[in-house]
Order: sequence, then structure tokens, then C-alpha cells
Amino acid sequence: MKTIAEKYLFWILLAVCIFAFFGKKDIRNIKIIEPEIFEKPVQLAIANPEKIEFESNGYAYRLTPLYDYTLKGLIVSKFNYDIFNAYRYGSVFPVDLCMIWGNNAKGKAHLNKDVQFSQDCRWCNVRWFNSNTVFDLNEMANSHIVVKEQRIRRIVNGLSAGDQISIKGKLVNIKARLLKKAGSLDAEEFTWQTSTTRDDQGAGACEVIYVEDITMLKKGNLFFHYLFFLSFWGVVILAIYKIWILFMG
Repeated sequence: MKTIAEKYLFWILLAVCIFAFFGKKDIRNIKIIEPEIFEKPVQLAIANPEKIEFESNGYAYRLTPLYDYTLKGLIVSKFNYDIFNAYRYGSVFPVDLCMIWGNNAKGKAHLNKDVQFSQDCRWCNVRWFNSNTVFDLNEMANSHIVVKEQRIRRIVNGLSAGDQISIKGKLVNIKARLLKKAGSLDAEEFTWQTSTTRDDQGAGACEVIYVEDITMLKKGNLFFHYLFFLSFWGVVILAIYKIWILFMG
């Protein structure tokens, strides 16, 4: 006779998987902040910038670097627009990272339940309802992450809210033109301008970062990541086993 655990193992694992899925992105669990996160972004003008040119998904891209840029921050929200992207040209900047640093990180603003972060439509929004809440909008940014190499893409895909990272790259303006016949949603040409200051807000205030390297300073919610991995594959294996028994047994 099967024990209760054996009988309901699939549902137990599924419940654990769902619990871990949300837990691995919960920034309220991040209590220890690496000292590097307190530093301000470093931005150095490029005297004679060389254009960065490449082709991807039917478009020719021309990037104009303006500054060498290093940003160390805590990811408070990540959105992968590739999942919902209907535009081919968006394939080289599929992810936006909303990050905080400096006094926001030192004061652990992300632990304040009154402070809420959200992302949509290429925006990162923060709001709070208590007038006594201390939050510096100049020490937060929504960064459009431009990726060319598959190695960088894999790193970016593996990032999640709660990670503390260092990004090195260049602030760039983008021009792109279509190489093939345009579809109904394909622009013949488009441009994207980067912000070059931390104190702007609203449309055009996001940094467009051509990423050359990403260093993980501290992985967030590591326990939940392992728990999700184990429970997810446990669910998959049990589902396959049950299907096999159903048809072969």
C-alpha cells in the first residue's frame, strides 16, 4: 500500500516548485549587501569611439559608444521582453534590469514593505505611500541590456531579482535598419538613445548598455534556486513516469 507521501508526491513537489519559484525572486530575503553595491556608477567619456556593427535577426545594427560604463547594483526587478516581443529588432535587447545602489542599498530600501517595484512597457516604476520613506530616485535605474554574444546572453538569462552584480560595458546609441522585406510589425529603421545622467526621469531616462562583461558579486536566494531546480525536475520526471505507466502499464 502506498504511503500518503508516495500517493501525493507529485502534488507536494508541484507545491514546493511554485513556492520556490516566487521565493527565488523575493528581494525581501536579501539581508546582506556587498560593499561594492554602495559605490556610484563609473562613467568615462570615450574620446574616439569606434562604431560597433553587427547583424542579428534580419537587422543591421550600428551602435555608437558614448561612455565606458560600470554599474554595480542589486537587481530589484528583471523583465524579459523576449517572451512577449512581437518585434524582430528587439532580439538584441530582450532584458531590462531595474537596479538600486548607493544609499538605497546601504539603507536596504528593498526591505521596506512600503517600497514597491514593478516593470512594464520598458519602464521600471517605484512607489511608496509613507511620506517618511527615504528613497533616492537618482540611485536607481532601469537599464536596457544590449547583448551580442551568446555567452553574455546566457549570463543575462540566468540573472534574477535579488542578485548583486557588476556590469561593464558602454552606454550606446543604437541605429538599426531592416535587411529583409518588412513584416507587418517590422520597422524599416529605428533608433534608440541612451541616458547619460543618473538624475533624469521619465521617457528617455533609461541607460542603454552594450554589455561586455557581467560579474556575479552575490547570488540572491540561492536556497530557493536550488529548491526550484530540484522540485521542477522532480515534477517533470514524475509526470513522465506517470504517463509511461498509464500507456505501458
